[in-house]
Amino acid sequence: MNLNLKLLIKIFGIVCLVIGAGMVPCFITAYSYQEWEVMRMFVALIAIMIIIGGLSFFSERNSNPNIRVRDGILIVAMIWISISLLGALPYSVSGLLPNFADAFYESVSGFTTTGTTLISDLYLTPKSLLLWRSLTHWIGGMGILVMAISILPALGVGVSNLANAEVPGPAIERIKSRISDHAKNTYLIYIAFTLICFVLLVPSRMTGFDALIHSLDSMGNGGLAVYPNGVGYFESLYVEIVVCIFCMLGSLNFFGYRLLLQKRFKEFFRDREIRTYLLVLGFASVVTVAVLIIKGTYDNVGDAIRYGTLQVVSFSTTAGYASTNYGVWPWFCKWLLFFLMLVGGCSSSTSGGLKIIRFNVILSLIRRNVYKRLHPNAVVAVKVGPSAVDANTVSNITTFAFVYLLVMAGGIMLLSLDGQDPWTTASAVVGAVSNTGLGFGGLADGGTWLVFSRLARMLLAGLMIIGRLEIFTIIILFTPSFWKSSR
Repeated sequence: MNLNLKLLIKIFGIVCLVIGAGMVPCFITAYSYQEWEVMRMFVALIAIMIIIGGLSFFSERNSNPNIRVRDGILIVAMIWISISLLGALPYSVSGLLPNFADAFYESVSGFTTTGTTLISDLYLTPKSLLLWRSLTHWIGGMGILVMAISILPALGVGVSNLANAEVPGPAIERIKSRISDHAKNTYLIYIAFTLICFVLLVPSRMTGFDALIHSLDSMGNGGLAVYPNGVGYFESLYVEIVVCIFCMLGSLNFFGYRLLLQKRFKEFFRDREIRTYLLVLGFASVVTVAVLIIKGTYDNVGDAIRYGTLQVVSFSTTAGYASTNYGVWPWFCKWLLFFLMLVGGCSSSTSGGLKIIRFNVILSLIRRNVYKRLHPNAVVAVKVGPSAVDANTVSNITTFAFVYLLVMAGGIMLLSLDGQDPWTTASAVVGAVSNTGLGFGGLADGGTWLVFSRLARMLLAGLMIIGRLEIFTIIILFTPSFWKSSR
Protein backbone atom coordinates (compact mmCIF):
# COMPACT_ATOMS: atom_id res chain seq x y z
CA MET A 1 0.00 0.00 0.00
CA ASN A 2 1.62 3.22 -1.22
CA LEU A 3 0.14 6.18 0.65
CA ASN A 4 1.35 9.75 0.48
CA LEU A 5 1.88 9.91 4.25
CA LYS A 6 4.00 13.05 4.16
CA LEU A 7 1.24 14.97 2.44
CA LEU A 8 -1.36 13.59 4.88
CA ILE A 9 0.77 14.78 7.82
CA LYS A 10 1.21 18.22 6.22
CA ILE A 11 -2.53 18.64 5.74
CA PHE A 12 -3.20 17.41 9.28
CA GLY A 13 -0.91 20.23 10.38
CA ILE A 14 -3.06 22.71 8.44
CA VAL A 15 -6.15 21.35 10.20
CA CYS A 16 -4.53 21.86 13.62
CA LEU A 17 -3.55 25.43 12.71
CA VAL A 18 -7.09 26.19 11.48
CA ILE A 19 -8.57 24.84 14.72
CA GLY A 20 -6.07 26.85 16.76
CA ALA A 21 -6.91 30.02 14.82
CA GLY A 22 -10.62 29.38 15.31
CA MET A 23 -10.14 29.22 19.08
CA VAL A 24 -8.54 32.70 19.25
CA PRO A 25 -11.90 34.59 19.10
CA CYS A 26 -13.17 32.24 21.83
CA PHE A 27 -10.17 33.12 24.01
CA ILE A 28 -10.91 36.83 23.49
CA THR A 29 -14.59 36.26 24.36
CA ALA A 30 -13.65 34.33 27.51
CA TYR A 31 -11.39 37.21 28.58
CA SER A 32 -14.09 39.81 27.84
CA TYR A 33 -16.71 37.97 29.92
CA GLN A 34 -14.21 37.04 32.65
CA GLU A 35 -14.57 33.30 32.09
CA TRP A 36 -11.15 32.70 33.54
CA GLU A 37 -11.10 28.89 33.69
CA VAL A 38 -12.37 28.55 30.13
CA MET A 39 -9.91 31.24 29.01
CA ARG A 40 -6.96 29.26 30.42
CA MET A 41 -8.26 26.16 28.68
CA PHE A 42 -8.38 27.95 25.33
CA VAL A 43 -4.86 29.31 25.84
CA ALA A 44 -3.58 25.78 26.44
CA LEU A 45 -5.46 24.32 23.48
CA ILE A 46 -4.34 27.12 21.15
CA ALA A 47 -0.72 26.54 22.14
CA ILE A 48 -1.07 22.77 21.60
CA MET A 49 -2.71 23.23 18.19
CA ILE A 50 0.00 25.67 17.05
CA ILE A 51 2.83 23.41 18.23
CA ILE A 52 1.40 20.21 16.75
CA GLY A 53 0.26 21.97 13.59
CA GLY A 54 3.56 23.73 13.08
CA LEU A 55 5.63 20.59 13.64
CA SER A 56 3.41 18.52 11.34
CA PHE A 57 3.39 21.13 8.60
CA PHE A 58 7.03 22.17 8.55
CA SER A 59 8.51 18.74 9.22
CA GLU A 60 7.21 17.49 5.87
CA ARG A 61 8.53 20.08 3.42
CA ASN A 62 9.49 17.55 0.74
CA SER A 63 6.12 15.80 0.43
CA ASN A 64 4.90 14.71 -2.98
CA PRO A 65 2.61 17.56 -4.18
CA ASN A 66 0.55 15.33 -6.50
CA ILE A 67 -2.77 14.24 -5.02
CA ARG A 68 -4.03 11.02 -6.56
CA VAL A 69 -7.68 9.92 -6.37
CA ARG A 70 -7.03 7.75 -3.33
CA ASP A 71 -5.02 10.49 -1.61
CA GLY A 72 -7.86 12.96 -2.16
CA ILE A 73 -10.43 10.63 -0.61
CA LEU A 74 -8.18 9.84 2.36
CA ILE A 75 -7.44 13.52 2.91
CA VAL A 76 -11.13 14.44 2.90
CA ALA A 77 -12.01 11.65 5.34
CA MET A 78 -9.02 12.46 7.55
CA ILE A 79 -9.84 16.16 7.66
CA TRP A 80 -13.45 15.68 8.71
CA ILE A 81 -12.71 13.01 11.30
CA SER A 82 -9.69 14.82 12.77
CA ILE A 83 -11.40 18.20 12.83
CA SER A 84 -14.35 16.64 14.67
CA LEU A 85 -12.04 15.02 17.23
CA LEU A 86 -10.04 18.20 17.78
CA GLY A 87 -13.19 20.32 17.86
CA ALA A 88 -14.54 18.17 20.72
CA LEU A 89 -11.67 19.15 23.04
CA PRO A 90 -13.15 22.48 24.30
CA TYR A 91 -16.40 20.74 25.33
CA SER A 92 -14.64 17.84 27.02
CA VAL A 93 -11.73 19.65 28.70
CA SER A 94 -13.96 22.44 30.03
CA GLY A 95 -16.28 19.89 31.63
CA LEU A 96 -19.32 21.12 29.70
CA LEU A 97 -19.62 17.65 28.15
CA PRO A 98 -17.13 15.59 30.17
CA ASN A 99 -17.84 12.36 28.32
CA PHE A 100 -15.73 12.56 25.15
CA ALA A 101 -18.33 10.65 23.10
CA ASP A 102 -20.86 13.41 23.84
CA ALA A 103 -18.27 16.09 23.08
CA PHE A 104 -17.46 14.36 19.78
CA TYR A 105 -21.16 14.28 18.87
CA GLU A 106 -21.45 18.01 19.62
CA SER A 107 -18.39 18.72 17.47
CA VAL A 108 -19.64 16.62 14.56
CA SER A 109 -23.03 18.31 14.78
CA GLY A 110 -21.29 21.66 14.56
CA PHE A 111 -18.84 21.06 11.71
CA THR A 112 -21.45 19.22 9.60
CA THR A 113 -23.88 22.13 10.30
CA THR A 114 -26.50 19.68 11.55
CA GLY A 115 -27.14 21.86 14.58
CA THR A 116 -28.37 19.37 17.18
CA THR A 117 -27.02 19.78 20.68
CA LEU A 118 -26.55 17.73 23.84
CA ILE A 119 -26.07 20.83 26.01
CA SER A 120 -29.10 20.80 28.28
CA ASP A 121 -28.85 24.32 29.71
CA LEU A 122 -27.69 26.90 27.19
CA TYR A 123 -28.31 29.76 29.64
CA LEU A 124 -25.51 28.54 31.93
CA THR A 125 -23.06 27.76 29.13
CA PRO A 126 -20.01 30.08 28.97
CA LYS A 127 -20.32 32.48 26.06
CA SER A 128 -16.89 31.53 24.74
CA LEU A 129 -18.08 27.93 24.32
CA LEU A 130 -21.30 29.11 22.66
CA LEU A 131 -19.12 31.06 20.23
CA TRP A 132 -17.03 27.93 19.59
CA ARG A 133 -20.22 26.02 18.68
CA SER A 134 -21.17 28.71 16.17
CA LEU A 135 -17.66 28.95 14.74
CA THR A 136 -17.67 25.21 14.05
CA HIS A 137 -20.87 25.78 12.08
CA TRP A 138 -19.37 28.66 10.16
CA ILE A 139 -16.12 26.81 9.37
CA GLY A 140 -17.99 23.66 8.38
CA GLY A 141 -20.66 25.54 6.44
CA MET A 142 -18.47 26.51 3.51
CA GLY A 143 -16.22 23.60 4.25
CA ILE A 144 -12.70 23.15 5.50
CA LEU A 145 -12.11 21.59 2.06
CA VAL A 146 -12.86 24.85 0.27
CA MET A 147 -10.42 26.57 2.62
CA ALA A 148 -7.78 23.92 1.93
CA ILE A 149 -8.33 24.16 -1.82
CA SER A 150 -7.61 27.90 -1.67
CA ILE A 151 -4.42 27.36 0.38
CA LEU A 152 -2.78 24.25 -1.08
CA PRO A 153 -1.95 25.58 -4.58
CA ALA A 154 0.28 28.20 -2.94
CA LEU A 155 2.16 25.30 -1.38
CA GLY A 156 2.62 23.60 -4.72
CA VAL A 157 -0.07 20.98 -4.15
CA GLY A 158 -2.62 20.04 -6.82
CA VAL A 159 -6.26 20.04 -5.74
CA SER A 160 -8.48 18.56 -8.48
CA ASN A 161 -8.73 15.10 -6.93
CA LEU A 162 -9.16 16.68 -3.49
CA ALA A 163 -12.13 18.69 -4.78
CA ASN A 164 -13.67 15.69 -6.51
CA ALA A 165 -13.73 13.84 -3.20
CA GLU A 166 -16.24 16.27 -1.69
CA VAL A 167 -17.79 18.70 -4.20
CA PRO A 168 -20.78 17.28 -6.14
CA GLY A 169 -19.97 16.30 -9.73
CA PRO A 170 -22.31 18.74 -11.52
CA ALA A 171 -20.66 21.67 -9.72
CA ILE A 172 -17.11 20.51 -10.44
CA GLU A 173 -17.70 20.55 -14.18
CA ARG A 174 -18.35 24.29 -13.97
CA ILE A 175 -15.32 25.29 -11.90
CA LYS A 176 -12.53 22.80 -12.46
CA SER A 177 -10.48 25.11 -14.71
CA ARG A 178 -9.60 27.54 -11.89
CA ILE A 179 -10.88 25.84 -8.79
CA SER A 180 -8.47 27.46 -6.31
CA ASP A 181 -9.37 30.99 -7.53
CA HIS A 182 -13.06 30.23 -7.21
CA ALA A 183 -12.49 28.81 -3.73
CA LYS A 184 -10.88 32.07 -2.61
CA ASN A 185 -13.68 34.13 -4.14
CA THR A 186 -16.23 31.87 -2.47
CA TYR A 187 -14.74 32.46 0.96
CA LEU A 188 -14.62 36.23 0.37
CA ILE A 189 -18.33 36.20 -0.53
CA TYR A 190 -19.06 34.01 2.50
CA ILE A 191 -17.26 36.41 4.84
CA ALA A 192 -18.94 39.44 3.25
CA PHE A 193 -22.44 37.96 3.66
CA THR A 194 -21.68 37.08 7.28
CA LEU A 195 -20.58 40.65 8.03
CA ILE A 196 -23.65 42.12 6.33
CA CYS A 197 -25.91 39.79 8.32
CA PHE A 198 -24.19 40.90 11.54
CA VAL A 199 -24.60 44.59 10.69
CA LEU A 200 -28.31 44.08 9.97
CA LEU A 201 -28.94 42.16 13.19
CA VAL A 202 -27.18 44.60 15.50
CA PRO A 203 -30.02 47.26 15.40
CA SER A 204 -32.55 44.61 16.49
CA ARG A 205 -33.32 43.48 20.03
CA MET A 206 -30.19 41.34 20.00
CA THR A 207 -27.00 42.06 21.86
CA GLY A 208 -23.83 42.28 19.79
CA PHE A 209 -22.89 38.76 20.91
CA ASP A 210 -26.28 37.33 19.91
CA ALA A 211 -26.02 39.07 16.53
CA LEU A 212 -22.60 37.50 15.95
CA ILE A 213 -23.82 34.02 16.90
CA HIS A 214 -26.86 34.20 14.62
CA SER A 215 -24.83 35.65 11.74
CA LEU A 216 -22.41 32.72 11.87
CA ASP A 217 -25.22 30.19 12.20
CA SER A 218 -27.42 31.70 9.48
CA MET A 219 -24.71 31.80 6.81
CA GLY A 220 -23.45 28.34 7.81
CA ASN A 221 -27.05 27.06 7.83
CA GLY A 222 -26.33 25.44 11.16
CA GLY A 223 -29.34 26.72 13.09
CA LEU A 224 -27.74 26.64 16.54
CA ALA A 225 -28.84 29.45 18.78
CA VAL A 226 -28.00 30.93 22.16
CA TYR A 227 -31.46 30.18 23.54
CA PRO A 228 -33.43 26.90 23.63
CA ASN A 229 -36.35 28.32 21.60
CA GLY A 230 -34.03 29.68 18.91
CA VAL A 231 -34.94 32.86 17.05
CA GLY A 232 -38.40 32.69 18.61
CA TYR A 233 -36.80 33.96 21.84
CA PHE A 234 -36.48 37.47 20.41
CA GLU A 235 -40.15 37.68 19.31
CA SER A 236 -39.00 39.90 16.45
CA LEU A 237 -40.34 39.69 12.91
CA TYR A 238 -37.34 41.75 11.75
CA VAL A 239 -34.86 39.20 13.16
CA GLU A 240 -36.75 36.33 11.53
CA ILE A 241 -36.77 38.07 8.14
CA VAL A 242 -33.02 38.76 8.26
CA VAL A 243 -32.28 35.18 9.34
CA CYS A 244 -34.50 33.83 6.54
CA ILE A 245 -32.80 35.95 3.89
CA PHE A 246 -29.27 34.91 4.86
CA CYS A 247 -30.18 31.25 5.27
CA MET A 248 -31.47 31.43 1.69
CA LEU A 249 -28.32 33.20 0.49
CA GLY A 250 -26.24 30.48 2.11
CA SER A 251 -28.30 27.76 0.43
CA LEU A 252 -27.75 29.08 -3.12
CA ASN A 253 -24.82 27.96 -5.29
CA PHE A 254 -21.86 30.09 -4.19
CA PHE A 255 -20.03 29.57 -7.46
CA GLY A 256 -23.00 31.23 -9.14
CA TYR A 257 -22.45 34.44 -7.19
CA ARG A 258 -19.49 35.23 -9.43
CA LEU A 259 -22.07 35.99 -12.13
CA LEU A 260 -23.52 38.70 -9.92
CA LEU A 261 -20.05 40.11 -9.26
CA GLN A 262 -19.58 40.28 -13.03
CA LYS A 263 -23.00 42.01 -13.35
CA ARG A 264 -24.38 39.06 -15.33
CA PHE A 265 -27.69 39.19 -13.48
CA LYS A 266 -29.79 37.53 -16.18
CA GLU A 267 -27.46 34.53 -16.31
CA PHE A 268 -27.62 34.13 -12.55
CA PHE A 269 -31.41 34.00 -12.49
CA ARG A 270 -31.50 31.81 -15.61
CA ASP A 271 -29.52 29.14 -13.78
CA ARG A 272 -31.92 26.19 -13.69
CA GLU A 273 -30.85 25.00 -10.24
CA ILE A 274 -31.32 28.44 -8.67
CA ARG A 275 -34.65 29.00 -10.42
CA THR A 276 -35.96 25.58 -9.41
CA TYR A 277 -34.87 26.09 -5.82
CA LEU A 278 -36.54 29.51 -5.55
CA LEU A 279 -39.71 28.11 -7.14
CA VAL A 280 -39.73 25.19 -4.66
CA LEU A 281 -39.28 27.61 -1.76
CA GLY A 282 -42.03 29.91 -3.02
CA PHE A 283 -44.49 27.13 -3.80
CA ALA A 284 -43.88 25.30 -0.50
CA SER A 285 -44.30 28.55 1.46
CA VAL A 286 -47.60 29.41 -0.24
CA VAL A 287 -49.01 25.89 0.21
CA THR A 288 -47.90 25.65 3.84
CA VAL A 289 -49.35 29.04 4.73
CA ALA A 290 -52.61 28.20 2.92
CA VAL A 291 -53.02 24.93 4.82
CA LEU A 292 -52.24 26.61 8.16
CA ILE A 293 -54.90 29.24 7.43
CA ILE A 294 -57.51 26.73 6.26
CA LYS A 295 -56.94 24.46 9.26
CA GLY A 296 -57.00 27.40 11.68
CA THR A 297 -53.64 26.51 13.21
CA TYR A 298 -53.05 30.17 14.09
CA ASP A 299 -55.47 32.85 15.20
CA ASN A 300 -54.60 35.24 12.40
CA VAL A 301 -53.26 35.19 8.86
CA GLY A 302 -50.15 37.17 9.81
CA ASP A 303 -48.90 34.48 12.18
CA ALA A 304 -49.55 31.76 9.61
CA ILE A 305 -47.48 33.65 7.02
CA ARG A 306 -44.74 34.46 9.51
CA TYR A 307 -44.20 31.01 11.03
CA GLY A 308 -45.09 29.02 7.93
CA THR A 309 -42.54 30.83 5.76
CA LEU A 310 -39.77 30.68 8.37
CA GLN A 311 -40.15 26.93 8.89
CA VAL A 312 -40.24 26.24 5.16
CA VAL A 313 -37.01 28.19 4.71
CA SER A 314 -35.50 26.54 7.77
CA PHE A 315 -36.21 23.02 6.54
CA SER A 316 -35.40 23.65 2.88
CA THR A 317 -32.07 25.37 3.57
CA THR A 318 -31.37 22.68 6.23
CA ALA A 319 -30.64 25.53 8.66
CA GLY A 320 -32.71 23.92 11.40
CA TYR A 321 -34.13 27.04 13.06
CA ALA A 322 -37.39 26.54 14.95
CA SER A 323 -39.50 29.52 15.98
CA THR A 324 -42.76 27.72 16.68
CA ASN A 325 -44.10 24.31 17.63
CA TYR A 326 -44.41 22.84 14.14
CA GLY A 327 -45.12 19.47 15.77
CA VAL A 328 -48.81 20.46 16.15
CA TRP A 329 -49.15 21.48 12.51
CA PRO A 330 -51.43 19.52 10.15
CA TRP A 331 -49.87 16.29 8.86
CA PHE A 332 -49.78 17.63 5.30
CA CYS A 333 -47.45 20.43 6.42
CA LYS A 334 -45.24 18.06 8.37
CA TRP A 335 -44.85 15.72 5.39
CA LEU A 336 -44.05 18.69 3.15
CA LEU A 337 -41.35 19.86 5.59
CA PHE A 338 -40.01 16.29 5.70
CA PHE A 339 -39.72 16.30 1.89
CA LEU A 340 -37.97 19.70 1.89
CA MET A 341 -35.48 18.43 4.46
CA LEU A 342 -34.76 15.44 2.23
CA VAL A 343 -34.14 17.52 -0.93
CA GLY A 344 -32.12 20.35 0.69
CA GLY A 345 -30.54 23.33 -1.08
CA CYS A 346 -28.26 23.95 -4.07
CA SER A 347 -24.93 22.33 -4.80
CA SER A 348 -21.78 24.17 -3.64
CA SER A 349 -23.75 25.83 -0.85
CA THR A 350 -23.83 25.57 2.93
CA SER A 351 -27.01 23.45 2.75
CA GLY A 352 -27.27 19.70 3.02
CA GLY A 353 -29.74 17.26 1.53
CA LEU A 354 -29.95 15.54 -1.84
CA LYS A 355 -29.44 18.91 -3.60
CA ILE A 356 -31.72 20.57 -6.14
CA ILE A 357 -29.39 19.93 -9.12
CA ARG A 358 -29.72 16.17 -8.62
CA PHE A 359 -33.47 16.56 -8.15
CA ASN A 360 -33.59 18.42 -11.50
CA VAL A 361 -31.68 15.67 -13.29
CA ILE A 362 -33.87 12.93 -11.82
CA LEU A 363 -37.06 14.76 -12.88
CA SER A 364 -35.64 15.24 -16.38
CA LEU A 365 -34.78 11.54 -16.53
CA ILE A 366 -38.35 10.63 -15.53
CA ARG A 367 -39.76 12.95 -18.20
CA ARG A 368 -37.50 11.40 -20.84
CA ASN A 369 -38.51 7.84 -19.91
CA VAL A 370 -42.20 8.75 -19.99
CA TYR A 371 -41.73 10.31 -23.44
CA LYS A 372 -39.86 7.24 -24.72
CA ARG A 373 -42.76 5.04 -23.64
CA LEU A 374 -44.85 6.88 -26.21
CA HIS A 375 -42.03 7.26 -28.77
CA PRO A 376 -39.72 4.24 -28.34
CA ASN A 377 -37.43 5.16 -31.26
CA ALA A 378 -36.93 8.80 -30.24
CA VAL A 379 -33.50 9.99 -29.15
CA VAL A 380 -34.10 12.26 -26.20
CA ALA A 381 -31.39 13.76 -24.01
CA VAL A 382 -31.65 14.34 -20.28
CA LYS A 383 -31.49 18.11 -19.93
CA VAL A 384 -31.11 20.66 -17.18
CA GLY A 385 -32.30 23.83 -18.82
CA PRO A 386 -31.00 24.04 -22.40
CA SER A 387 -27.94 21.90 -21.64
CA ALA A 388 -27.84 18.14 -22.10
CA VAL A 389 -26.41 16.10 -19.23
CA ASP A 390 -23.97 13.39 -20.28
CA ALA A 391 -24.88 9.77 -19.58
CA ASN A 392 -22.08 9.29 -17.05
CA THR A 393 -23.30 12.21 -14.92
CA VAL A 394 -26.89 10.95 -15.08
CA SER A 395 -25.71 7.52 -13.97
CA ASN A 396 -23.70 8.99 -11.09
CA ILE A 397 -26.64 11.10 -9.90
CA THR A 398 -29.21 8.30 -10.04
CA THR A 399 -26.79 5.96 -8.26
CA PHE A 400 -26.15 8.59 -5.59
CA ALA A 401 -29.89 9.16 -5.05
CA PHE A 402 -30.48 5.42 -4.65
CA VAL A 403 -27.58 5.00 -2.20
CA TYR A 404 -28.68 8.16 -0.35
CA LEU A 405 -32.11 6.64 0.29
CA LEU A 406 -30.57 3.24 1.04
CA VAL A 407 -28.29 4.74 3.72
CA MET A 408 -31.30 6.45 5.27
CA ALA A 409 -33.29 3.22 5.26
CA GLY A 410 -30.41 1.34 6.86
CA GLY A 411 -29.96 4.10 9.43
CA ILE A 412 -33.66 3.99 10.33
CA MET A 413 -33.50 0.21 10.79
CA LEU A 414 -30.46 0.46 13.08
CA LEU A 415 -31.75 3.44 15.05
CA SER A 416 -35.10 1.70 15.60
CA LEU A 417 -33.25 -0.68 17.93
CA ASP A 418 -33.01 2.25 20.36
CA GLY A 419 -36.73 1.96 21.07
CA GLN A 420 -38.06 5.37 19.99
CA ASP A 421 -41.32 5.75 18.06
CA PRO A 422 -41.08 5.38 14.25
CA TRP A 423 -41.75 9.08 13.47
CA THR A 424 -39.02 10.25 15.85
CA THR A 425 -36.59 7.62 14.57
CA ALA A 426 -37.15 8.26 10.86
CA SER A 427 -37.00 12.05 11.15
CA ALA A 428 -33.82 11.85 13.27
CA VAL A 429 -32.03 9.81 10.59
CA VAL A 430 -33.19 12.07 7.76
CA GLY A 431 -32.25 15.12 9.84
CA ALA A 432 -28.78 13.67 10.44
CA VAL A 433 -28.00 12.57 6.87
CA SER A 434 -29.39 15.78 5.37
CA ASN A 435 -27.59 17.82 8.07
CA THR A 436 -30.84 19.62 8.93
CA GLY A 437 -30.93 18.80 12.64
CA LEU A 438 -34.70 19.13 12.97
CA GLY A 439 -37.04 16.26 13.67
CA PHE A 440 -40.60 15.32 14.47
CA GLY A 441 -42.30 13.31 17.19
CA GLY A 442 -40.19 13.48 20.33
CA LEU A 443 -37.75 15.89 18.67
CA ALA A 444 -40.28 18.65 17.91
CA ASP A 445 -41.15 21.60 20.16
CA GLY A 446 -37.87 21.76 22.04
CA GLY A 447 -37.34 17.99 22.12
CA THR A 448 -33.73 17.06 22.72
CA TRP A 449 -31.64 14.42 21.00
CA LEU A 450 -30.67 13.22 24.45
CA VAL A 451 -33.70 10.91 24.13
CA PHE A 452 -31.36 8.60 22.21
CA SER A 453 -28.80 6.41 23.95
CA ARG A 454 -25.10 7.24 23.65
CA LEU A 455 -24.56 4.39 21.18
CA ALA A 456 -27.46 5.65 19.06
CA ARG A 457 -26.00 9.16 19.11
CA MET A 458 -22.68 7.79 17.81
CA LEU A 459 -24.64 6.22 14.95
CA LEU A 460 -26.27 9.59 14.26
CA ALA A 461 -22.87 11.33 14.38
CA GLY A 462 -21.60 8.86 11.79
CA LEU A 463 -24.63 9.55 9.60
CA MET A 464 -23.96 13.31 9.87
CA ILE A 465 -20.41 12.82 8.56
CA ILE A 466 -21.60 10.46 5.82
CA GLY A 467 -24.21 13.00 4.74
CA ARG A 468 -21.73 15.88 4.81
CA LEU A 469 -19.22 13.94 2.70
CA GLU A 470 -21.99 12.93 0.30
CA ILE A 471 -21.81 9.22 1.18
CA PHE A 472 -19.43 7.82 -1.43
CA THR A 473 -16.25 9.21 0.15
CA ILE A 474 -16.92 7.07 3.24
CA ILE A 475 -18.24 4.03 1.36
CA ILE A 476 -15.15 3.92 -0.87
CA LEU A 477 -12.91 3.59 2.18
CA PHE A 478 -14.45 0.17 2.86
CA THR A 479 -13.92 -1.26 -0.64
CA PRO A 480 -10.91 -3.62 -1.10
CA SER A 481 -9.96 -2.06 -4.46
CA PHE A 482 -9.45 1.33 -2.81
CA TRP A 483 -6.48 0.01 -0.86
CA LYS A 484 -4.65 -1.36 -3.89
CA SER A 485 -1.40 0.50 -4.51
CA SER A 486 -2.27 1.16 -8.16
CA ARG A 487 -4.89 3.75 -7.10
